[in-house]
Amino acid sequence: VPRPKSFEIRIAGAKVDERELLLADLHSTDSQIRREAFERLLKLGPAVDELFRDRFPGKITFNPLTEEVQLPPFGQCSGLLEYIEARGASASSIVLPHLENSNALSRFFALYFLHTVHVPEGLEASARRLYDSEPAIRYMAAETIRKYRVHPAYSQIIDGLVRQLQVPVHEIQVAAIQVLGQLREKTAVPALIPLLATPHSPTVVAVASSLAVICAQELGTRVTRWASWWKRHYHEPRTAWLITGLRHSNSAIRRIACNELRMLT
Repeated sequence: VPRPKSFEIRIAGAKVDERELLLADLHSTDSQIRREAFERLLKLGPAVDELFRDRFPGKITFNPLTEEVQLPPFGQCSGLLEYIEARGASASSIVLPHLENSNALSRFFALYFLHTVHVPEGLEASARRLYDSEPAIRYMAAETIRKYRVHPAYSQIIDGLVRQLQVPVHEIQVAAIQVLGQLREKTAVPALIPLLATPHSPTVVAVASSLAVICAQELGTRVTRWASWWKRHYHEPRTAWLITGLRHSNSAIRRIACNELRMLT
């Protein structure tokens, strides 16, 4: 669609950007007004990108950074995000710069966009958010990266996390262990098991927790028990571990297995 020479219109003698009016209409309580604005903006295409980049993520009426919130689907979080979801990958120029935004809300919804719309170009920047200061952003980063398992850059991210397990700094090790657990990364199990022998208690607790989530097993903190289990079951798909976990005597493991299978299906 050819870009108009100007989006300016006059209202009562004052110049107003038509795109600003259409953006405001995206948040109208009148469904007809929202629909008309939505359709007109889609026709404008990239001509609105710069303006919408400055307004991202639109008018959010809840705080996704709190633990209590029930996160709606991406397109239902604001009128602007509904428009961005409709644009799909072509809206990445609006969203991707916000992965480095100093505003936590912008970083969160930039990740949520990549979780909803497949844009591999944002994977490297998403990996940096695994160490964000906001717990909700770290969680969203991990859940987003899991969506890109088949992409070549994913294995590079995992390799980097496994290398961090060898760094002799407990804080770095614990952070990497927690991320690998949240990613449910089966290939990391052989690198995690030896860390159970470390004298650093928080590291041992983190390893045991991550192994329980990945393997749907509860074998304590003894290296020999986990090594023996891995030797017997490493060749099985993770879904087989989860199905076995449904019959575990520990209710927490049963919940983990049930939740994981629910997400996978």
